[in-house]
Amino acid sequence: MRKALSFVEVLVVIALLAVLVAIIYPVFGNSRRGARETNCVSNLRQLYAAWALYVDANEGRLPSNMAQFVGESAKPVALCPSDPLGGANTESSKALQSPVSYFYVPTQDYFLNAIAAADPNHGILVDLMHGERKKVVKDPFLDTKGLVFRGLLDGSVHRARVDHMCLNTARGEVVARPHWTIFTDALPCPEPWCLAGSTPCSR
Repeated sequence: MRKALSFVEVLVVIALLAVLVAIIYPVFGNSRRGARETNCVSNLRQLYAAWALYVDANEGRLPSNMAQFVGESAKPVALCPSDPLGGANTESSKALQSPVSYFYVPTQDYFLNAIAAADPNHGILVDLMHGERKKVVKDPFLDTKGLVFRGLLDGSVHRARVDHMCLNTARGEVVARPHWTIFTDALPCPEPWCLAGSTPCSR
């Protein structure tokens, strides 16, 4: 009859299991994160399709807000599974009475004209839910940094790293994450959307 494991053998088995868990857990974590990203990007593409249908039906006129092109059938895809707030875009969530995670480009003429001149294929819709999160607050523009998924004018989705913009002043450092840098990589970021002299904080 086989004798029971010794105390040392039990410790060896536990150590081996701990090593296996340490190796496997990050793989599963990355798989789950990758699945959520894929789902969110798919939602972004579907929202773009709804936006493009609106623009086509209105002879090229852009919707002024998300409520104009996100109908009942599109509401389910307006929520990104990685959204810790369950509706990070509070303004659109309120207007649609349904959670919205994505953000639509500002439609004021002066902003659209400037960004179109700097980048003819700028972002229309963005997903900010996959960057590094400092803490959960109701301002994803300042709360997250890094990875942004942009739905561009041509219908493609672009992965971009978007840092905060920093400016040293006599009163200390000013940190911001302007709409301009969220929707385009075109630099320099002009005033009034960025303070004169500000640069990406990572530089």
